[in-house]
Amino acid sequence: MSNRTQSLQTDSPRTPLMHFLSVTPTACTLKVLAIGVLLLWAPVNSFALSTSPASLTFSGTTGAANLPAQTITFWKGGDRTKNWNVSASTPWISVTPSSGTIATEQDQITVSVNPSGLPAGNYSSSVIISTQGYAGRYVQTIIPIALTVTGSTLNPSIRLSPTALSFSGVAGSTNPPAQLLNVTNPTGGTLSWSLSGNAAWLNLSTASGTTTTETDSISANVNLTGLAAGTYTTAITIAASGAANTPQVVPVSLTISAPAATPVISLSATSLAFTGTVGGTNPAPQSFTISNTGSGTLTWSVRTGSNSWISSISPLNGTNSSTVTIGVNLSGLAAGTYSATLFVGATGTTVRTLPVSLTVNPTSTMATPVIGLNANSLIFTATAGGTNPGNQSVTISNTGSGTLTWTANDNAAWLTLTPASGTNTGTVTAAVNLTGLAAGTFNGTITVAATGAASKTLPVSLTVNAAPIATPTIGLSLASLTYTGTVGGTNPTNQSFAISNTGSGTLTWTAGDNANWLTLSPATGTNTGTVTASVNLSGLAAGTYSGTVTVAATGATSKTLPVSLTVSPGMTTSSSATLNWTGNTEGDLAGYKIYYGTQSGTYGAPLVLGRVNTYQITNLTIGTTYFFCITAYDAAGNESLYSAEVSKSIF
Repeated sequence: MSNRTQSLQTDSPRTPLMHFLSVTPTACTLKVLAIGVLLLWAPVNSFALSTSPASLTFSGTTGAANLPAQTITFWKGGDRTKNWNVSASTPWISVTPSSGTIATEQDQITVSVNPSGLPAGNYSSSVIISTQGYAGRYVQTIIPIALTVTGSTLNPSIRLSPTALSFSGVAGSTNPPAQLLNVTNPTGGTLSWSLSGNAAWLNLSTASGTTTTETDSISANVNLTGLAAGTYTTAITIAASGAANTPQVVPVSLTISAPAATPVISLSATSLAFTGTVGGTNPAPQSFTISNTGSGTLTWSVRTGSNSWISSISPLNGTNSSTVTIGVNLSGLAAGTYSATLFVGATGTTVRTLPVSLTVNPTSTMATPVIGLNANSLIFTATAGGTNPGNQSVTISNTGSGTLTWTANDNAAWLTLTPASGTNTGTVTAAVNLTGLAAGTFNGTITVAATGAASKTLPVSLTVNAAPIATPTIGLSLASLTYTGTVGGTNPTNQSFAISNTGSGTLTWTAGDNANWLTLSPATGTNTGTVTASVNLSGLAAGTYSGTVTVAATGATSKTLPVSLTVSPGMTTSSSATLNWTGNTEGDLAGYKIYYGTQSGTYGAPLVLGRVNTYQITNLTIGTTYFFCITAYDAAGNESLYSAEVSKSIF
């Protein structure tokens, strides 16, 4: 083009005229004729830029990061200093620096391209350098940018950590802690994996997954129920279609040890009671049986204190089950009640005690009260931390003559007697309080005394068993979740499911999912809780999507909840418009720019075109009116004034 300002008339063959506008998908066509475009030229040699190179070409693969940057060098004619700034017409282009000044030197800008998120295909854009021109106007120099994005050629591969799993436990005991198997893809692409195990005692938290750069973790749990002592082996097989090293095998071993042998002493009697008369014959010997109610071998021995009236213990030692006979001697004993204790012990067990009493009656015929008890012992059983065992009663009576005025006392802090005294016949209630008592065996004695009568003792034993091991179990109120929605529509209604502890102890759970369109709230809780699952349709195309909700807790087997989402196609919300115009015929014409917006006289960034006479603008919102105008520019970047504006409503 020549360096001049010229008003181009509507009938001039040199004038770019936009002569009709068509809108799709509707059939209406709007023709606009004779819209003149005024091109304003300024002397090129005072501010026009020259560039090297005149265009840039980039190439990369899908999913790649920033491509190697390229440099553009530019200069101008004349020696006057001018301001310049640079912009890119698409977001995948970045330029630095973005502005500066230029006189007689050569300046440079660096152009970078980021194809991340772009599908395979060919893309064209431009970098625009604007310099201060004639009468305060800016002159634009356009450098075309071409980008070719090809599909990724990366092949996924399987990497596992650890490469083997080893569990150990004790037969009949609690399950060993779960272990994690991590799956990663170190070589790129998408790794869609699936796994399987062939042992009933091995449970896996999930059977499949997809990974690109992240790590997928699978929880492996072992169930000892019904397994005897020994070594068990199996394998987890991980396969992935398209992976270079599929399948991979992870050996799994389980070593179960036999429980340690623990002998337990058991006695057939809770006490022994002898009765005689002063100066009379010795009472008959009495016997009790020692047995092993535990495991292993019980090697026991029987001992007593320095009670001289216990004359014989036979045998004193033995293995596992045996009968022990006790004899007493009345020689030198006055009338009264005598007490002693036998101790039965063995290595690795708790010592058991057996109370022994001897009542020596007087030979006088005077009125003599005698304490009578209807029980030889009291035995209580309870569980640590549980409720107190039921009360037990002892009846006190006078089996002699005269009046029996008695008192009852005990030597155990965990034992209470009611009432503590009485005359002749009465009933004493014994109550046990477990507060502060750990698991174990506790022994005490109730002593009943009366004036003129020999005292009587009643052994009391309390066995406190350990509380059972808490085993929490995850319970879910639903078997699956199903959602439906429409592309571009509102999100489907939230759904909820309840988590409960169907076992014992405390269930501290976490809930997670493997779908980026699914959100769970809350993600953690204790025992019973309600989790709300919400779906976000943003960015989802029509189709069927699947996901999994996994609920896990320490000491419990994980539970999964399948989730499905069906997205139906939505209504069309956008359309396009086609613009046609009569072209400019000057020899240095470089192309045209289309400006448009939703308000008259207010436009966004232009669409930069070559020497074409028609163009279709897409992605226009239905129900919106758009305003259009066109300018022409030459090879030096000089741009004409706007053409007359046309408008069209999109329906």
